[in-house]
Amino acid sequence: MPFAELHARSAFSFLRATATPEGLVEQAVALGLNGLALVDEGSLSGAVRFVRAAEAASLPALLGVEFEMADPAVPDRDGVVLPLPRVGASGVGSGVSAESSAVDGRPDRPLPARQRRPLNELVPHAERRGVADPELGPRLMLLATNEAGYRSLARLLSRSNLAASKGVTRLTHELLAEHCAERPGSLLVVSPLIEGEISRRLATGDRAGARAAAERLAALGGSLHLELVDQRLPGGAWLLAETIDLANACGLPLLASAAPRCARASERELLDTVTAIRHGVPMEHLGPLRFLAADAHLRTGAELLAAQPSWAAAVARTCEIAARADLHLDFARVRFAGIDLPAGVSADQELSRQVWA
Repeated sequence: MPFAELHARSAFSFLRATATPEGLVEQAVALGLNGLALVDEGSLSGAVRFVRAAEAASLPALLGVEFEMADPAVPDRDGVVLPLPRVGASGVGSGVSAESSAVDGRPDRPLPARQRRPLNELVPHAERRGVADPELGPRLMLLATNEAGYRSLARLLSRSNLAASKGVTRLTHELLAEHCAERPGSLLVVSPLIEGEISRRLATGDRAGARAAAERLAALGGSLHLELVDQRLPGGAWLLAETIDLANACGLPLLASAAPRCARASERELLDTVTAIRHGVPMEHLGPLRFLAADAHLRTGAELLAAQPSWAAAVARTCEIAARADLHLDFARVRFAGIDLPAGVSADQELSRQVWA
């Protein structure tokens, strides 16, 4: 059965996946896939290696980024999409200093207020240890099929990074809408089943909110798709049915995916290992921090259809998108724009001036 995997993560999704870009391509070819998209989380760092490996293997390649959104697409009064601020214990997380007193006649030194910031605010990557994905912002996937799309994606990622901290790339819907208006049709928009805003709303019964979010994302002009992933978890069949019903009601296409974080099934233990490293806990204590997908590796279209026979159109749609792949990233042809320098000022001097301005 022809199938292209359009949501594969590599080890460039730092400590959240295991495969190298080359390893993903090698396994995709071995499985006979019709195309592959590298969609790392907040990163395009593996793009060049991936595209070159895919070209060498004559495998249609696409590039994408899975963004963590900083705000909901539509109002979220009940904290369904973004977690509500966490309340700490008295004296910790409340912003109120604990009382202190002088000891042995030495001057009193007030204790600093320690506040545990809400996770829906921008926090450094290190402060996310021990925090499961459902407590973070919702996910949104953007795909590029050609070099114009790649440039658009790289620009959007750079713009989102300007307001981010290291290891935490968060995109606002305002910036996304502004970018899509500037570069219409350059990117495909995909709402992931796992931790996407639409899925979070459907999982809580907020069908109206899910439809409103879908309509706002579809209005971006990026050909919104809803993703289907067979997680084989309790309640998973119900969420899939709700997603399919919403897609039919809104006239949106569906994409089937295994959403892999590994190239092969044998890498499952390695995925648990890097997850434990990321959170700073022993593997046996991962609990809800462990990625729960039943199959976190690349799979064939036949395997997906064996588990979900009704997904034929969603599987076929992946091949239609992969057939549009035209990514080469031939940097030998890139010519960067020149800069008009002030009279008597060298390029190094002008660079220094702009850096320190």
